[in-house]
Amino acid sequence: MAESGSKKVAAVWWCLIIASVALIITSPWHAWAPVDTTAADGERIKLAVMEMQGRFLIGASQTQPVGLEEQLAEIEIWATTDQTAVAVAAIRFFIDPQGNGKWRALAVINARLKEPEDDKSNRQLLENVKMVLTESDQLKDGEREQIRKQMGWFGDILLTANAAENSPEEKEAEAIKVKAVATVVIVGFLALATMGIGLLGIGMLTIGLLMLKNQKLYLAGVNIEIPAQPYLGAFALYLMTMVIADFLSVVVHPLISIVGMFVSIGIAFLWPRMRGLGWRESLRGFGWCRGKGIAREMGAGIIGYVAMTPVFALGLASTLILIFISGWLAKNGSNLGETVQAAEPVSHPVVAWIADGDWKVNLAVIFLASGLAPLFEETMFRGALYQALRSRWNFVISGFISGVIFAAVHPQGLLAIPALTAMGFGFAIIREWRGTLIASMTAHAVHNGILICTLILVLS
Repeated sequence: MAESGSKKVAAVWWCLIIASVALIITSPWHAWAPVDTTAADGERIKLAVMEMQGRFLIGASQTQPVGLEEQLAEIEIWATTDQTAVAVAAIRFFIDPQGNGKWRALAVINARLKEPEDDKSNRQLLENVKMVLTESDQLKDGEREQIRKQMGWFGDILLTANAAENSPEEKEAEAIKVKAVATVVIVGFLALATMGIGLLGIGMLTIGLLMLKNQKLYLAGVNIEIPAQPYLGAFALYLMTMVIADFLSVVVHPLISIVGMFVSIGIAFLWPRMRGLGWRESLRGFGWCRGKGIAREMGAGIIGYVAMTPVFALGLASTLILIFISGWLAKNGSNLGETVQAAEPVSHPVVAWIADGDWKVNLAVIFLASGLAPLFEETMFRGALYQALRSRWNFVISGFISGVIFAAVHPQGLLAIPALTAMGFGFAIIREWRGTLIASMTAHAVHNGILICTLILVLS
């Protein structure tokens, strides 16, 4: 009878987890907000990603223009709103202000002007941009400033693309080109470094698997004597609280989402204690233990991160294939409802924060991404959830399930799930190897730190 009751309780927790994940993905209450902030945030994120792409394309046009036209044609499918259309036109015009680039830019703007006008339309912006492309000398100073204010970096490249010789705008355009070339150099260096780390990771992972096969590598795992159900409940309560906080942030106040993040962790931490576990046992179930020493476990986290890069690469490759397929469908006029949206750049809100923010925002983002995110997410996904899963399945299945749930609740979208699943799976393997969250937290922090610092370099 006790075992039957335990299974029923576990089933309830799993129902709550599945329902919470579904609600996080769909977030239906965002449509109830007085202003569609979700759409506005999505626009900012898309423009930030397009800015990175634009910087790279401008830099590539100065160094290696072969194949550039194909890449420029690809970004035209992102011109689904007035602002994104202006962004595409600005990139086109800046790269080739006298030839085909000008006419392609004009075609993009004219196509948007033919679209039915709604409450999100910005016809004045489109008309001003059209004037820049055709009769720039007729544009007033106030209209120029308005373009810069509304479009930021895209406004800068648009208004300096066809600048007169020896004018301040020409000097500004040259500075933009120099920074764009620097972006290409940075991306190229990082690509080579990533390849080197990946090759090293393949070697380390191969050695690790051989050692595991020959029983020369010990996996610390989790303490199976600690009851799993309190941790399944803790994870379910964590997700459910996050959902409620997100709902209240829309209908009451946005700051509730931040408060909810801390409250959800607090509730999850208290739940095993409320189910009768002592503090020491409770923390150990979450993976909060010293292992073989904090410094040694952090070093193991860095080693584990490098060894898991082949796994991360497989996940990223899967996501890129899905993006290519969705882009191809959109380009070829597929009638699938989500095709165009799916073909848009996959990204995270922090891209827009970095693009719009100053050094203080950048520091805050680094602290959030490399400090709080690894601390909270590892505690919940590789701590509570993984502890519950390992009581029933082996570490491969447990790592995969926790990785899928980890990916699903992130805001990057459905196409990013394979890449994020691989990342979550890799962190779970590191947790299994060391038996403590210190190593997986370190790996998570290193991963996020590399990404954020790269974004800051590219967008600075």
